Amino acid sequence: AAESTATVSSPAPAPAAEGFDDDWEDYNPSRGPFLHHMVAGSMAGFVEHAGIYPIDWVKTHMQANRFLTAEQMRGILRRTSPQAFFRGLTAVFWGCVPAHAMYFSVYEQSKERFGANNPGRHPLAAAASGATATVFHDVVMTPLDVCKQRMQLGLYGSVGNAIRSIVHAEGVSSL
Repeated sequence: AAESTATVSSPAPAPAAEGFDDDWEDYNPSRGPFLHHMVAGSMAGFVEHAGIYPIDWVKTHMQANRFLTAEQMRGILRRTSPQAFFRGLTAVFWGCVPAHAMYFSVYEQSKERFGANNPGRHPLAAAASGATATVFHDVVMTPLDVCKQRMQLGLYGSVGNAIRSIVHAEGVSSL
């Protein structure tokens, strides 16, 4: 029997669609001011947080009341008004928008500084850029996340009241 010498080749990648920008997530100065990129990212972050907010509300209540049975949690959900599922969303807005703006601006600056924008692949530079941006994001977001969770539990009615009360009773480090 004759041996087959046919080779198996992988298919060629499909050509990019006309006008398709495969680097759409990266900031490109020719596509408009950085402010537009930053605001769009901030708003996208807020919409993402707001979309899953009722699930986050349930999670926060389950964490705060660790010993609730499933039936007790269902009872809380039945008695809760629909508006209550969004209590604390203002804290998310006031934290998320500047935190995501901070993330996008620091990330782009870090990529430039660490060399992640240079031709070729630079995974350590990209990781360092992401880590740096995340630290700056979290410095802004974490204190407002504390307010959000306490507002979800009904302890405070506004972001300002939550911040003042928490700092007064527990100190700044509690944020």
